[in-house]
Amino acid sequence: MAIDGSWKVAVKTPMGNQNGVLDLQSAGGAVTGKITVGPLGSSTIEDGKVSGDNVTFISKITVPMAMTLEYNLTVTGNEIKGDIKAGAFGTMALTGARA
Repeated sequence: MAIDGSWKVAVKTPMGNQNGVLDLQSAGGAVTGKITVGPLGSSTIEDGKVSGDNVTFISKITVPMAMTLEYNLTVTGNEIKGDIKAGAFGTMALTGARA
């Protein structure tokens, strides 16, 4: 599928822009993988769903505090972008390109 693969991403966080890598694998309508972003570390993708070029999932982080992040992303060719809901911190933008 169009979302499968490794993506170099940038996330606009309250701690400033953070660079990372998003690895996605799809099977049917499900998505699995891992995201690693700067000092936030690495987390496993959970509850991943794909519909066409749209992908949604959650990940749980512990740094800087325990939080569940909700991702809503769209793939267009070799670009990926969208929003991450970060609880009380609001929404953060994610942009990236296929690695």
